[in-house]
Amino acid sequence: MDDKQGPDFLLDTAKIQASLDKRKESSLRASTMQLRVPSDATPAQIEQAAQEAIGKWVNWMSKDGYELRSDMQWNGPLPLRDDRTGAVILGQKTYHIKATFQYMKSTNPVRIELNPAVVKRDPEHRLTLHEARKAWGLPLPQPRRK
Repeated sequence: MDDKQGPDFLLDTAKIQASLDKRKESSLRASTMQLRVPSDATPAQIEQAAQEAIGKWVNWMSKDGYELRSDMQWNGPLPLRDDRTGAVILGQKTYHIKATFQYMKSTNPVRIELNPAVVKRDPEHRLTLHEARKAWGLPLPQPRRK
């Protein structure tokens, strides 16, 4: 089996770092919130629920260092669908609310660690799926029965 096919994958730390660096250049982030309300809710009830939810959303984003930089864009009402089956949930509707936030400074300490066993020291940073599962303590795939 060729190295570039099959269950092997490439963990390229240089590519990951380049991706993170590119993301640092733009401090704007688009974010979407989903508001679920009963189908028989009045406009006043929807407005009250939306104000509470938006307040919590903006507060949560501000704790991560983001400030609101745009108006809220509403999309809806839409039928509420089950995430697993896609079936419409009766008696509920949903609104999607989008906004743009700008990253200012996080108040939470962030530390990203990679398991040293996952990052190989060779120049190509190659790691097989078997080695990665073993390093993370995940169950190994069982061979297929014939």
